[in-house]
Amino acid sequence: MPGPRTTKPGGPLVNPRIVSDWYWGVDYPVAGQLPFETFVPPSQVVSIGGAMDAALNRSFAYGENCYGGQNSGVKDPQRKAIYGAGHETALFFRIPTVDLAGTSTNWPGKKQAKILSPSRTLLAFDAWEEVTDGNGDTFNNWYQWTPPAYPRDMSGEYLRHSKRSNCLFVDTNAEALTRDDLKDSSWYTGRW
Repeated sequence: MPGPRTTKPGGPLVNPRIVSDWYWGVDYPVAGQLPFETFVPPSQVVSIGGAMDAALNRSFAYGENCYGGQNSGVKDPQRKAIYGAGHETALFFRIPTVDLAGTSTNWPGKKQAKILSPSRTLLAFDAWEEVTDGNGDTFNNWYQWTPPAYPRDMSGEYLRHSKRSNCLFVDTNAEALTRDDLKDSSWYTGRW
């Protein structure tokens, strides 16, 4: 397991053993040990971290599908109704762990063979936020990044390509989906 890493160049160190530190990321370039520019689409205007001319914000361009996960507000009974078990989502499952700060919750990724409909389940997509939980940050229930909750509607950062979002699926196929397409929660849950 690697030692502490920064979430962005010059940023604070996080311990990759403590998954709760990852919500706003040991982001994709750091986790993949890739150049930060790898994950910067030319069409991105602004990131959740601020203006795109601020180098520290350049690598926050895609959202991971964490729909119904630990930060979503979804409780175990709701997860059980959606996914068949209260301790899992389309891509992750919960296991109790003990970290340096005491007991916490760890949500490791499922093996691809355990994911229903991998060719129709989102892994990542153009987004304003790195972790999309389904708590007002997906088009089936859009309220977190639009007035009055936020100063302006950030849906354009999800729909960067001719009003479509470039989406990567679990099986590694990609497709551009419209806002109307993304209103169907099946893309996030894998339940068709």
